[in-house]
Amino acid sequence: MVVEPYFKIDKFGRVICKLHSNYEKINVLSEKKAPIPNFDLMLTCKTCAEYVNDNCYFPKSAIDQIEYDRTKTKFFRCKLCGNRIDRMWTVIYKLYYKEKYHIEMPLICCGCHDSLKQKKFLEKYHKRASILKFYLIFSIIMIIDNILLINISPIDLIFSIFNILLAIFSIIFYGKYYKKLKAGRDYYRKYFLNEENDH
Repeated sequence: MVVEPYFKIDKFGRVICKLHSNYEKINVLSEKKAPIPNFDLMLTCKTCAEYVNDNCYFPKSAIDQIEYDRTKTKFFRCKLCGNRIDRMWTVIYKLYYKEKYHIEMPLICCGCHDSLKQKKFLEKYHKRASILKFYLIFSIIMIIDNILLINISPIDLIFSIFNILLAIFSIIFYGKYYKKLKAGRDYYRKYFLNEENDH
């Protein structure tokens, strides 16, 4: 008999399958405010008896492939912040509704889901964006400073070049992340803006 998953989203924005063979324990632990050691390791199809017996709606091979793509590739990213999805059920939740009901849901991480629920997405976006802007400006200043203070001494020259390259790498890294954040903000404004005032 094929078991179809049935989901809920807890108060911390985590997707939980209510038909997991160990759901009762997971449900109790999910309500606790204090961090539970290794709790996230339980939030996966791979700890479920239906996965072991290959009775789930998603075949065992499909679940293995989803988990491989989630952990080893950049395929599953949050639509709002661009971060890699940390939990398998977030991906399964989206794929199930797409396959079963032809509903195209955005892939959203627990943190962003929680900020949407609290109507604080834009507040958290502005905080992240401000931090990234600071690092970008600092990196630019670092490049200018090393160019202006460059010394003909071989050791100083090598040190300056290293600092410049490090700053350039930082600009590329933080620039890409900032671009993902802005794309997520634009997506939010298009589809979620009614849930929160845009300040």
